Order: sequence, then structure tokens, then C-alpha cells
Amino acid sequence: MVHLSVLHALLPHGLPFAVAQTAAMFTAMAFNSMLNNTFTYRDQRWHGWRFVTGFAMFAALCSFGVVAGVGVSTLLYTGPSRWWAAGLAAAAVGSAWNYITNSAITWRVR
Repeated sequence: MVHLSVLHALLPHGLPFAVAQTAAMFTAMAFNSMLNNTFTYRDQRWHGWRFVTGFAMFAALCSFGVVAGVGVSTLLYTGPSRWWAAGLAAAAVGSAWNYITNSAITWRVR
């Protein structure tokens, strides 16, 4: 919802789709990081300096998902009436990548 909300808010301002999509994906990435840190992996919560390094690792890994998601969605984007379909495709690609890599690396069981 965060991703699609940001994408929907940015597109009317004349931004190219790929730019709006990238901003939406990075916003959703940051939001998801905070949710994961607070709820999903609360037993491994980041605090202090670990918060900075943990978020940096999370963002670095998610960047690959952002590139893939923007690429897929840009190919699927056919115009203003279908922005949401392209956005959902990007969210699906990014979410799958982010979950797999961050579960295995960022919040791995120690």
C-alpha cells in the first residue's frame, strides 16, 4: 500500500514513470525495514549503531530488487490508466527478492 500510494501521489506531478517508481520503491523499502525491525524480527531488533549498519545492509540488498522491479514495471507500463498494474508487478518482484535475501543475510538466525 505504501508503494502504490507514493507512486499514485508522484505520477500527477509530471515525473517520468521510472523516476516515480524508483522513489515509491525506495520509500516502501524504508517503511518495510522499520516494520521488520519493529515487528517481524523483534527478537533481533536493531539498536544504536546496529540500526545504522542493519539498515544500510537492508537497503543495499533491496537495491537489487528496486532495479529489477523498476525494470519490469517500466516494461509493463502502458500509460496513465495502468500505473497500478505496473506498480503491483514491481512490488511483487521487489518483495520476493527482499524477503529472500534479507531473511538469509540481514536478519539471519545467529
